[in-house]
Amino acid sequence: MRLRLLLIALLFCGSMQAQRVAVKLSLEWRDRAKAWPDRGWWGNVPYCMISAMHTRFLFILLGMILSLSVQGFSQESPISMYLRVSWRAEANPLDTAKRPINVPYLHVVYRNDSNTDYYLVRRDRCRWIFPYIDFFEDLLQYPENYDYENHNEVRAMQFKVYPEQERVHKSHQVILGCSGWEIDQESSTSSHRSRSSDPQVDWSESVEYLQYILYCLRAPARRDPHALKVYSPQDNLHSVAKKPYKTDGILRLLEGCLAFLPARSEREYIYSLLAFRMMRGRFHFVIPNWVAKDTTIANEALGMEGDPNPLYNGESQLPLPKLYEGYQLYLARVKGCSLWIEM
Repeated sequence: MRLRLLLIALLFCGSMQAQRVAVKLSLEWRDRAKAWPDRGWWGNVPYCMISAMHTRFLFILLGMILSLSVQGFSQESPISMYLRVSWRAEANPLDTAKRPINVPYLHVVYRNDSNTDYYLVRRDRCRWIFPYIDFFEDLLQYPENYDYENHNEVRAMQFKVYPEQERVHKSHQVILGCSGWEIDQESSTSSHRSRSSDPQVDWSESVEYLQYILYCLRAPARRDPHALKVYSPQDNLHSVAKKPYKTDGILRLLEGCLAFLPARSEREYIYSLLAFRMMRGRFHFVIPNWVAKDTTIANEALGMEGDPNPLYNGESQLPLPKLYEGYQLYLARVKGCSLWIEM
């Protein structure tokens, strides 16, 4: 946008200079006509016409560029996402002495710069108060009496393969994909089975298991070996949303998966990065530009006993209304961003 404004300014200055040159040259031709009266007054006409046409052409060209620039501005994405971080002093749950540490909290913000009320399926997801880390593990491969607790703790502590003095200098890229955050994946569009580019540690797997251990330490009454893969819909409430949208309509059980954005407003969701703080290092959180194209949403929270939702028919996907309680379903480009956090 700044480049366009600079280009317009340069063209405008150039056209004004060209106009001044044209006027100067036309005056010179007028003086020449006086010096050579035998050519008559018509000797100056061709150049004046050319000068006037040249000036008009420059202004027409400038107008076209301005109109194209305005059109380009109007085509900028009305919905964007940006990140910021805040810090809180908390007791270290992995420290027996419970000494305090500074814990970063990631703020994921959806912004609507248009004059239309929109809603869309959120790109970010949560695991209780933590961000959803995308990795794949087939829990069915283990026997029924498998020691999940020990398994999860061993996987969670994989990052300790590197001493802390080395980890604080490591840099990691954390990309928000369509299925969650991916850490140091070779490709942001890779499948769930893609492995970390680090030869010793799969950082996505380590962080997700570590978040599970921290979840169990903070909520021991809910400890469940399968909770790593499936948290209840109520856990979405722990992903703090400033000014959350409440609805009694057909999407009431899925409002935690949707971002409702009134015109000229923001919606903010906050996640604890405690597991990242335990790992240490420099993390580059990236939200690439993406296209909101979901016209359906997973029906996993619907059809529960006692739920009178009329649209639930046993299907796995629920169609999203084009217009819901005054909000228009947004199906277009969303502008992303990035943020470095050193922990």
